[in-house]
Amino acid sequence: MSSERIKKEMKDAAIMGERALTSLLYVQVTLYAAKSQKICSMTGNGSGRAMLRHTGIHMNAYIRTAGQDLNQFREQLHITHVPSQLQPKVGKFMMVTAHPFEEVHGKRMCPEDVTRLEKKVEDMISCTTEILRGLRELGVY
Repeated sequence: MSSERIKKEMKDAAIMGERALTSLLYVQVTLYAAKSQKICSMTGNGSGRAMLRHTGIHMNAYIRTAGQDLNQFREQLHITHVPSQLQPKVGKFMMVTAHPFEEVHGKRMCPEDVTRLEKKVEDMISCTTEILRGLRELGVY
C-alpha cells in the first residue's frame, strides 16, 4: 500500500473523527444543560422512542447524528492502516463506542440514566480526542 494512500486514509479518518467529536460535544452540552437546570423530563412519544426535551431541543436528533458520525469514524478506522503507536487508542475507542447509544432508544430515561449517558459521552469524547491528538502528532492534518 502506498504511503500517499495511507496518509489519505488517515486524513479521512481524522475528518470523520472531528465530525464525531463535534456531534458528541453537542450531546454533552445539551445533557449538561438539562441536568444542571433540572429539566430532565423524559416523555415517550408513542412510537417507542425516548425523547429528552430540554427547552425545546430534542436530544434524539443530536444522539442519532452522534451515533451515525461515530459509526462512520469506526468504519474508517477499521479500513485505515493505523500506525502501531495508535493501535491501543483505537482499540479502546472501539470498545467504548460499541453500541454507543443503545440504552437511549426505545426506553424512557430517568435522571440517573442521563447521568450514565453523560459519563459514557465523556468517555467517548476522551477516546476520540486521544486518537485525533495522535493523528496530529503524526502530521496527518
